[in-house]
Amino acid sequence: MNDTNLERVIRELAAGTAGLEAAPAVSAALRKAVRARAAERRAPWWRAAVAAAVLVLFGVGLAGLRGGPEAPAPEMRAVTPWYFNVGVPPVENGQLIRMEVPPETAARFGVVVAGPVEADLIIGDDGLTRAIRFVQ
Repeated sequence: MNDTNLERVIRELAAGTAGLEAAPAVSAALRKAVRARAAERRAPWWRAAVAAAVLVLFGVGLAGLRGGPEAPAPEMRAVTPWYFNVGVPPVENGQLIRMEVPPETAARFGVVVAGPVEADLIIGDDGLTRAIRFVQ
């Protein structure tokens, strides 16, 4: 059924029921239901306000009782500047990876460490390492 047919059917239904009225008992029951629904909507707003205030005070009270040690601050890690590979084409679609590098490799860049060190590498789409930085 398309919109035109639906509109036609609704108009015919309205025309056919124009002079009809509901029975007095049905009309009274409908009025009573509408009044009851309106009374439900007029519930005092202050009840909701009091409930919200109680929840806020309860939350503040719990926060005050919590105590205990503070969460540790996030670890700050020193990083070296990026060392870029010169003379290769620019990266169009590369990847950033983190890996452990042996101390001998880090020493080539002036980073002296006793053991392996983490490094961030930018790998180009051709598989060549374009840049490296060490995370100490």
